[in-house]
Amino acid sequence: MIIIMISPELSELSDYQAYERTLGEQLEGFTRLRRQVRWFPLFALVTGVPVGIFGKGIYGAAVVLIWLIFWGSTLYITAMRSWQYTGERKRIQREIRALQQVVDHSKATTD
Repeated sequence: MIIIMISPELSELSDYQAYERTLGEQLEGFTRLRRQVRWFPLFALVTGVPVGIFGKGIYGAAVVLIWLIFWGSTLYITAMRSWQYTGERKRIQREIRALQQVVDHSKATTD
């Protein structure tokens, strides 16, 4: 049986790199979601106008308002999460650079 010893810095570095990749994937997902919800105002008109014409006007206005609320809240949530994840990703990238320097220094001293 062969036992491979891994320094704690090296395992932390790989954990941080995996987390940084996860944050990048999340940011890409938010970008895709914002692209998908750009159609919500059009859906509001397409569904609200017929309801307003064939039903009561207040129901059509309510349908339009609900679509616009969904649109606005989705844009707000994704913008805030993107801002939060971008800041977290910058912090993680600084940590990765610092850990990489520690790992490089320990390799240089052991060689």
